[in-house]
Amino acid sequence: AASFQAAQRGLQTWWEIVFPSLLPFFIIAELLMNLGFVAFLGALLEPAMRPLFNLPGCSGFIISVSYISGFPICAILSNQLRRANLCTKNEGERLLSFTSNASPLFMLGAVSMGMYGNPALGPLIAGIHYLSNLFCGLILKAFSPSQASAVIREKRILRSAFRAFAASSQLKTKNFGQLLGETIRSTSLTLLTIGGFITFFSVLVGILQAAGVFNLLLKLFYPLTIFFKIDTHLLQGIFFGFFEITIGIKEISRSSSGLLAQLLAIEALLAWNGLAIQAQVTGMIMDSDL
Repeated sequence: AASFQAAQRGLQTWWEIVFPSLLPFFIIAELLMNLGFVAFLGALLEPAMRPLFNLPGCSGFIISVSYISGFPICAILSNQLRRANLCTKNEGERLLSFTSNASPLFMLGAVSMGMYGNPALGPLIAGIHYLSNLFCGLILKAFSPSQASAVIREKRILRSAFRAFAASSQLKTKNFGQLLGETIRSTSLTLLTIGGFITFFSVLVGILQAAGVFNLLLKLFYPLTIFFKIDTHLLQGIFFGFFEITIGIKEISRSSSGLLAQLLAIEALLAWNGLAIQAQVTGMIMDSDL
């Protein structure tokens, strides 16, 4: 019964939140890459991306998508960028590290409206989450090998962008209908895979909860909850969120702790992503060297 209910909860999360928020971005982003638009944009953005993050210009597209979509789409796009040799291994890994943003639909809709019924919380939660990841990208620049970009010194950037577009566009070998069909098939398969990850971890959390593992952890940490005056629902939400953030944040929203404590816990879980998201990201980059 615990397994069945947890599977239903996982599938509901996937169908109502993840599927509608990711499907259009998956299709559009992959289509733009196949059409050569990302390579075109990359040549234009190179003069800005190198000084800021020491990343190729085409990474600007992925950074933009990370703020309007959510994980694990940026892992998929970073993987495609690396496989197309549009970035080095170091650049791909740094890009992957700071573009794993939560979906704005999740933070503004599911969390602030669905769980708290307070639309004012959404921009605050999203703003902290996005800025922390952006600062992470700026800091990671220090761990990258310095390199001078030939594109930055090139006088005719627009001509370079059109050359990049012509070189990377798959329209030379396939028509638009073929590209669209392949894109929809691959994105549908990817979304099913993501649904499998979400359901698996939802069932795992359900089984651990039914087996009393979380109650045991709460008893072990009980002295700390008394000393720091932490509500058990808040602590339990953090335990849940370690595996799957949606379940964890929902539990945190039921806590009697102050709003500041709840927001701190939510931001920590969003930063961690949860094992479910980390497994998704790992699954999306397994055919590359990232």
